[in-house]
Amino acid sequence: MRHSTYFFVYLQEHNRNNLMKQTLLTVLSLVWTLVLGAQTVVDIPFEQFPRLKVVAMSVTLDLNAGGNVLGSDLVVEGGDGSYSYLWTSADGAELGHESTLRVNTAGDYYLRVSDGHQCQVTTKFTVTGTSGLDALEARGFRATLTAGVLQLSYAEQPLQVRLVSADGRLVWKAVALPADSCQTDLTELTAGTYLLCVVFADGKAMVVKLKK
Repeated sequence: MRHSTYFFVYLQEHNRNNLMKQTLLTVLSLVWTLVLGAQTVVDIPFEQFPRLKVVAMSVTLDLNAGGNVLGSDLVVEGGDGSYSYLWTSADGAELGHESTLRVNTAGDYYLRVSDGHQCQVTTKFTVTGTSGLDALEARGFRATLTAGVLQLSYAEQPLQVRLVSADGRLVWKAVALPADSCQTDLTELTAGTYLLCVVFADGKAMVVKLKK
């Protein structure tokens, strides 16, 4: 009877030890799985493109008799290599979707270059010439620069008038002009060619060339 009791106790201890071993193995297996999962490295492909850049040597041009082609020397670099083009006028009207644009009137033109990832660069082109004076006169605006005096007369009062040197330096600006006409003494200006930019209330801007 005593031997039977010892055997029963021994069997209970043996079963308890086996259960503890199984539990320990399960816990170790779970920890090992978590450790391996935490150390798993997932490669995510990432491609970075160079900065989109637009270079044009001729952004200020004199209007030719047969018109001008803007963007003929345009160089586009960087981005993802797929480019689209949008030309607009100074008032935002769409003019074309090619890399170049032929124009027959003076004024400001804008080229927006976009790549496939919608990175964008905008370049401004300015065309000057006598047709600009004709267009201004058609709106009742007249401008002369004689003996260093800038004289302006207008049927429609402009929002802003700027006079810029050939190297892009602003030399005179007016944003609140009197009615009908005004004149400004610019005798201190050096002799040369200047650009007169006139902005009207409807948003249209015209650029003409004046010589002193």
